[in-house]
Amino acid sequence: MENYHTALKKLVDEGYVKYAFSGDGSYKISHSDVTMSYIGEYFNLYITHDGVKMTEVTWFTSDSNVASVNDMGVVTATGVGTATIPTVGD
Repeated sequence: MENYHTALKKLVDEGYVKYAFSGDGSYKISHSDVTMSYIGEYFNLYITHDGVKMTEVTWFTSDSNVASVNDMGVVTATGVGTATIPTVGD
């Protein structure tokens, strides 16, 4: 199994992730690749640092015609296609 930083670097290099965490690998994201089956389906994204859920996180969507994301990290399918959900946290 690849370690966290190697896997993340691979995703960045291949263009799948636009923003990446730096640090000691103690950051974890709840989902890294999700396929939704119908419009309106949703799931919750969250990030932990050293096992503690981060609350100061801002989420974005690369294509709101495909997926929306709210301030709580709830991602909802809005159409057909592929979207990336980058984030910025304090």
